[in-house]
Amino acid sequence: MKISVIVPCFNAAAELELCLAALRRQSHKAHEIIVVDDASTDESVRVAKEFDVTLLRRTKNAGAATARAEGAAQAAGEVLAFIDADCIAPENWIEKIATAFRDSPELGGLGGPYTHETGTTWLGTLCALEESYVHHVFSSHPDEAIPPGGNCAFLKRVWDSGRSGRELSFFGGMGSGEDSLVGYELRQIAKIQFNPDLVVQHHVREGRGYFRRHFNRGISRSTIWCNRLSDVSESNLTLEAFGGWSLLGSGIFFLAGLGTTLAALAFSSLALLLLGGACFLAQALTAKTFYRFGRAYASDMPLSNRPGLGFWLALPSLLLARSLFWAAGAAEGGRRYLVFHLLRAWNILCSILHFWRPGRISKLFYFVTSQCNARCEFCFNLDNVVDWKNRKPTELSLEEVTRIAQGFGRLPYLTLSGGEPFLRADLPEVIHAFHRHAKTQWVTIPTNAALTKRTVRSVANILNACPGLFLTIQISLDSMGEDHDRSRKISGGFVKMGETLEGLSRLRTKYKNLRVQIATCYDDFNVHRMDEITTYLQENFDYDQQMFYLIRDTRVRITDDIHLLDGYFKKVRETEAYEAGTHRQSLWHRAVRALHTMVYTDIAVIKSEKKFLRPCHAIQKFVTLYDDGQITPCEILEYTELGNIREYDYDFYKLKKERELKEFHKREILEKKCNCDWNCAVPINSLYDPTTVPRALKALVTPQTAIKR
Repeated sequence: MKISVIVPCFNAAAELELCLAALRRQSHKAHEIIVVDDASTDESVRVAKEFDVTLLRRTKNAGAATARAEGAAQAAGEVLAFIDADCIAPENWIEKIATAFRDSPELGGLGGPYTHETGTTWLGTLCALEESYVHHVFSSHPDEAIPPGGNCAFLKRVWDSGRSGRELSFFGGMGSGEDSLVGYELRQIAKIQFNPDLVVQHHVREGRGYFRRHFNRGISRSTIWCNRLSDVSESNLTLEAFGGWSLLGSGIFFLAGLGTTLAALAFSSLALLLLGGACFLAQALTAKTFYRFGRAYASDMPLSNRPGLGFWLALPSLLLARSLFWAAGAAEGGRRYLVFHLLRAWNILCSILHFWRPGRISKLFYFVTSQCNARCEFCFNLDNVVDWKNRKPTELSLEEVTRIAQGFGRLPYLTLSGGEPFLRADLPEVIHAFHRHAKTQWVTIPTNAALTKRTVRSVANILNACPGLFLTIQISLDSMGEDHDRSRKISGGFVKMGETLEGLSRLRTKYKNLRVQIATCYDDFNVHRMDEITTYLQENFDYDQQMFYLIRDTRVRITDDIHLLDGYFKKVRETEAYEAGTHRQSLWHRAVRALHTMVYTDIAVIKSEKKFLRPCHAIQKFVTLYDDGQITPCEILEYTELGNIREYDYDFYKLKKERELKEFHKREILEKKCNCDWNCAVPINSLYDPTTVPRALKALVTPQTAIKR
């Protein structure tokens, strides 16, 4: 069994040397040892280079969670074993890990306790005592406890499939709580066990860092509670392991005892003195379990190293200070939670208002790449897809995309297309650039879903980098089995699509800001399998919405496929009625359904009657950007090039002004009554038509009954 050992390190040169020396002495040799230096400023890098290890160096400190994730991504072993730089593993540590996985095929991960050298200060002694108490409680609940990040191991396949990466966005740079979240997530898909025999020696934290650690623990527990990142049993066990309400209560009694005793001395009051004594007694009784363990822990120490009377007299004060730091951290975690949601609500409000800001773009359709693993005959961008190798050198770089995002100032909605968007390696960074610099609130990404690992990983990275974003992943499903593969020209595409949908469904349960949408074309080649497609989805997957679209011809504004409309609307109504009773019905989800309801009806009128419903706001409210920087009004007018954004300092509004696009819009679109059945243009134009308001409200309440045909 190949075991990769991953060691995150930040400014721990002396401890790292001992850690790596111990790993070199292992009876079962590691397949590889990966040291991830988290931008250390001491001699950690020099120390790592003296050993036969793989060294990964970060340029910016981001915390143990990020270091572990980067090490795991590079690891080649079947098992990922994690040990902190300030830990020393006994010679049989890796052997015990290998034996555990070999003897228990159902095991997905395990971890164990820390032992400690003797602390030289009261805080050091308390640190060793409380960590021993934590792992004592965990050892009593081996199937419920979460393994500590500095002494654990997981099957790589379990790590890759079960870990969402949320610890990076919630606990990045903090070094507390991230291991609890990862362990909890992995437990949802595999057996994770706390093994009291899997021991490593942990360096004792002494000095002011002790209280900083408890402040961070307060933040992490508050963050986990507020965001419901774990279930009640896990939270209660962790709280109990750190003393729980008993130590908090003992601190309150101790504080009350101090106050009443001081008051008794000041006023010479026997009653207050007796009350103070009662408070001190209550403090001791409340914390008796912890004290009993502490005495047993001290009795096992060499006589010369046992804590003296001064430590035991100071212990109540130290525990009180610890509780105060926990409470302060919990308050800080609550404050961060509240601020995040207030800022997101403010950005949503500003983004909504921006839709009606004159002359400002509300939605960008951006073809991030022409590269694609499919060759769909009905793709309107097929010419560019086929020619993608020649277009690759002209593709906008991440730096250029960032400048474009900055130029918009605010861009509420972004739809990415291609090609296959997930073939662009820096896709998460592209979206983060818009979210950060253009305050983008909503993003939609269509995909053929045949790149399962890349797609699921990228989606998780996007959500972790942009926690306030509302993200919709639109999966294309055209038919069943080989028929689907033939339509996309992807061998095994149908099976891969199902695997991707399963992976995104798991993410969807963890990220409430992720929508999984199925896009199914409705055409002559698949109409006979339409019921089979919807039944397959409804019986096998968790998703938010299945939408249907009629394939439009290239270079044609209104496609003549009227013969499909009756069956199309029947299927739409059936699906909407089913989903209204079974799928998520948050305000966001209902608003999306309401828009689609109006789109279905309007497209039917446009197609069957060639009727002009309302003015088009292309160029004024939405615009299309291609991978080579060319700007067009929309996908329908793809050959009406308005200019290359590179030539205007990556600023669309500069291009708009210098090319006099406002006049172009009036002359070529408004006066000529440009009319089309493009599914994306119809809902945007509806926003600026006052007559749609009653329909929108009706669709918001009862989407399926608002669809007319």
